[in-house]
Amino acid sequence: MKSLKILFILLFVAQYTYSQNSENIKKVTFNYSVGGNSWKNGIYSRQEIIEFTKNKKNDFKLSKHLRIVFTRKDKKYIKDTIQIQNNSIIPKYDLLNLIKELNTNQENYTEAFLKKEFTKLTKKEILKIAEKTNYLDYFINNEDDKEEIKEKYLQIQEYKYLDKYLESNKPIINNLVTITSDAWDNLTIITNSEKELKEYKLQFFDSPSGQPLVISNYISKKLENKVINLNVNLIIKKIIPKNSEIYNIININKIKFAFLCWFFENKSNLDFELK
Repeated sequence: MKSLKILFILLFVAQYTYSQNSENIKKVTFNYSVGGNSWKNGIYSRQEIIEFTKNKKNDFKLSKHLRIVFTRKDKKYIKDTIQIQNNSIIPKYDLLNLIKELNTNQENYTEAFLKKEFTKLTKKEILKIAEKTNYLDYFINNEDDKEEIKEKYLQIQEYKYLDKYLESNKPIINNLVTITSDAWDNLTIITNSEKELKEYKLQFFDSPSGQPLVISNYISKKLENKVINLNVNLIIKKIIPKNSEIYNIININKIKFAFLCWFFENKSNLDFELK
């Protein structure tokens, strides 16, 4: 009984400490950057910065929204910055909920979770990916009748073989994160409190979801933790401006389209019922 009391106290203290840390956050910055080193003329990097600052009511106001384009022309590097006006207010609960999920490993990169969050695949989307991957003949051929073609669409729309896709493409916390100086595609979330700056990084270079999420001290860059939590993607999409690039890059449906590409590229190795 005594040990249960001690455990309860420890859990309460940990929860209270976390709550204190969340309440102390004054600013949250989203910094998205994508690009690659180039010796040719043209755009080689894009950046978007969105910043939320706590107001007197303890809600968070969008205080900064910048789009930056880096261009190389005749061996000169040019930086163009566009400031976007937006005075939206984010309720305190949504930002603090994001902080909680950023620090929580949910392991929800599962078939059940993804099917629940995916929007339904349309025939137009399926054909677009089939054409992109040079597998349009899977639907347009002289071998299958209308019912067989209909069944093929249905299999894909029901996400058949999604479990097999996840077996080989599900992010793993212990895997090394791809880091390269030649090309990058990442979103960094910086939380600014009175006592510390923390950095949460999602790498989209080889992951459609950006997961796993890498947590570091912003100043020392010392790795603190890694988590997998798709709730982070959902919350960011909810609070971020819809006209931002971050709104599109964080979309969980990117996993859906990655699965569809994989489906076509691996269909000959799968156990199709109609084959």
